[in-house]
Amino acid sequence: MTSKFNKIRYLLCSGLVAVVAVILSGHSSEAAPKAVAIVENSARNEGLGQAFDMLPENTILDLAQGETIVLGYLKSCVRETITGGKVTVGLKESAVEGGTVAREKTECTETRLALTADESQQSATIAFRGQIKHIFTRQPIIIARKSAGVIIEPINGGETWKIEPKNERIDFQAAKLEMQPGVAYRVKGFTQTVIVEVDRNATKAKTGTLERVVILD
Repeated sequence: MTSKFNKIRYLLCSGLVAVVAVILSGHSSEAAPKAVAIVENSARNEGLGQAFDMLPENTILDLAQGETIVLGYLKSCVRETITGGKVTVGLKESAVEGGTVAREKTECTETRLALTADESQQSATIAFRGQIKHIFTRQPIIIARKSAGVIIEPINGGETWKIEPKNERIDFQAAKLEMQPGVAYRVKGFTQTVIVEVDRNATKAKTGTLERVVILD
């Protein structure tokens, strides 16, 4: 009897492990490619290439003659104004065939994963192990594609905001809210938490999407 019970238990455990493995492998294979650029401005209202679309590397956009799109590259902080032609999204900039492109360097969100020993002596984020985003604006746009609600709270205490994203984003400018210079905020979504550090010299003057965007999930 004991032997039969152990055999059944072994089969059940083996089946559970197999199911978990299948689920994990399924999630891995279906994981969306990482976005490298955001559409800052576009006249499109359907299909790929609409405003606020997040574009992974190797995305191809075919622009009609005279059609203009503005892309912001998240890592290189390069803004591109492209008119016409075939656009292939790269890691730091686009390849454009049959069209024109104008590029400008901007001051956008800086992301890091860990603190240096020197920073840890003065920063309230020392206990946090995740993404730390340093911004140069007091009115960011937080992209929250997987969160029905987002909690934003100053790490050292203060007013806490509980905000429901609209169109998968929270626009501090539209909501007439602002973060304070020199303050670090914990931003909690459904799947991820990030620390947002506001630069001591941050202002409300930066109005471009690339300068203001912070990706939560």
